Amino acid sequence: MTLEQVKRMEFLSEKMLAGEASEEEILEYQELLEMWNIAYQLKELP
Repeated sequence: MTLEQVKRMEFLSEKMLAGEASEEEILEYQELLEMWNIAYQLKELP
């Protein structure tokens, strides 16, 4: 993931916690979170 994607994910998570995120932003966050999880799993492979 790029630094820009990580920052976007952080921004969206803050909007979600504040209850200000649109449905589209929530879906975008979910996609970024899935990418984050995949990147983490690949990093952890032996």
